[in-house]
Amino acid sequence: MNSLERVIKVLERKIPDRVPHFEFAVDSMFINTIYPDSDLLDFAEKMNWDGIAIRPDIKRKKIDQDTYKDEKGLILKKTGQDYLELVSTLINSKTDLKKFEFPDPYKSYRFKSLVKAINKFKGKKAIIAFLRDGWSEVRDLHGFSFI
Repeated sequence: MNSLERVIKVLERKIPDRVPHFEFAVDSMFINTIYPDSDLLDFAEKMNWDGIAIRPDIKRKKIDQDTYKDEKGLILKKTGQDYLELVSTLINSKTDLKKFEFPDPYKSYRFKSLVKAINKFKGKKAIIAFLRDGWSEVRDLHGFSFI
């Protein structure tokens, strides 16, 4: 039984040869400590994961060494890990809300990492969409309070 078959078996509520395993997120610093010059796909292969979680790609413009502006307009700072910390919100009034438009979810660049994973693991490992929840997306846009 290969990794993909194992995951499918579990999703069908059947018993596989063993419990499938994978991680949703692993920081690149951790990956490179164990396997220098490796990316998430290499790491998944070397760790013999049964699946890999892939995030959609987003565009970010570098403002300075540690600061970025994403395609929605949010300002983010490096934390020393892959996670970027939100510096400011975008929607601070009803006028801001009315003007805001989400970026096109179907832009071809958004699927670059997914295509790379498919090319490497198709038929061998489960490829899982790692999407943000709706609450986190909204919280980043307007913070915890809203006028």
